[in-house]
Amino acid sequence: MRCFLDLIRGDEVLHDQVGIDLIDEDVGKLREIVTELVSHAEPGHYAGWQIYVRNSLGKLLYQIDLTGPPNCYNSEQSQR
Repeated sequence: MRCFLDLIRGDEVLHDQVGIDLIDEDVGKLREIVTELVSHAEPGHYAGWQIYVRNSLGKLLYQIDLTGPPNCYNSEQSQR
């Protein structure tokens, strides 16, 4: 499945125009990659940022909060 990783902070949106191919099992790997990326940044560099993982139809699948240690939320769980 083609997924797009948009960076979001408030009204600021950086849209992913390329995307990556993911299968359900890759979501854990995606979180590991994001954790590695954030761990190399200066403290607070990603404060307030989130990654929205969308499918090719634009449906929000996951949200990853980058403010602290990256937490990945299934979009259906976060809407409950």
